[in-house]
Amino acid sequence: TDVTVLAILLDYNLYSFTIMERFQTFSAKLASWHTSLRRKIKFTNRNWNLPLLIPLGVCGFIFFREFLVYFVWSLLWPSMTCGIIRELQSVLLVASPRILGESSETWFARWSDDRYLRRSFAAAVRHVKPDLIIFLGDLMNEGSLANDEEYQRYFERFKEIFQLDYIPASKTVFLPGDSDIGRDLIITDQRKKRFKHHFRSPTVQSLANIQIIQVDRLQQSLPPSSLDSNWTRIVVSQSPLLAAPDTFSAKVLQGLRPHAIVSAQDYTDMSPEDEALVQFSGDVTTGKRLTV
Repeated sequence: TDVTVLAILLDYNLYSFTIMERFQTFSAKLASWHTSLRRKIKFTNRNWNLPLLIPLGVCGFIFFREFLVYFVWSLLWPSMTCGIIRELQSVLLVASPRILGESSETWFARWSDDRYLRRSFAAAVRHVKPDLIIFLGDLMNEGSLANDEEYQRYFERFKEIFQLDYIPASKTVFLPGDSDIGRDLIITDQRKKRFKHHFRSPTVQSLANIQIIQVDRLQQSLPPSSLDSNWTRIVVSQSPLLAAPDTFSAKVLQGLRPHAIVSAQDYTDMSPEDEALVQFSGDVTTGKRLTV
């Protein structure tokens, strides 16, 4: 079975703007547009109505930025066709949505960011029509810091943003990330249980003849998996497994023998000498490591 994957990065750090930043950007563009228009066009009361033209321009700008831009960008996304193959299994990857927390952001920033995530995700779902949606960790920006009441509110917001009430549970996979259960903080059993209680998904998900296998580098855990040659095994992880290989990476590669590994982004600072990434290679059938 062939798999088509569209990875969409929903990172609030890249797309979330404050009120002042949006206002300044809009004001600069409007001033530039107005100056250029005055130079090129000779306005007369008979042919042009400037007080009417400015509101129309403002409305057009807002309509494009808030509605039309999602449609325009979706036209540039990769096609979901794969040659003459008709029966495909499509997977949508959502990396680090990180919905904003209540302690560090204003209500307007949370509202604006939630709306952006909701519309971007809806556009991605319409385009991909996924058979499976995988959330690759870092679901909440302050999940590991929240008390139970805050966590429940974050979860309700997450469900509303990604329309989880309308997506079958069998079509979603949730991985815990640094901001969900802690990285710099101690990863407690309470944080792990709370995440599993709210975001329930199997550690091994079957899709046609494909096994989607969750591994957790933070907790150094991986599930048992059949090494049946009839299955194509894809490992999914919040943290990259091959950027800085260790004993856990070797354990995953030799124990699960994945045909592919999909990971979200890593926030670890790297020095220039670390830019040459070290990677394992080995025999998928035997699990024997050939080179490092």
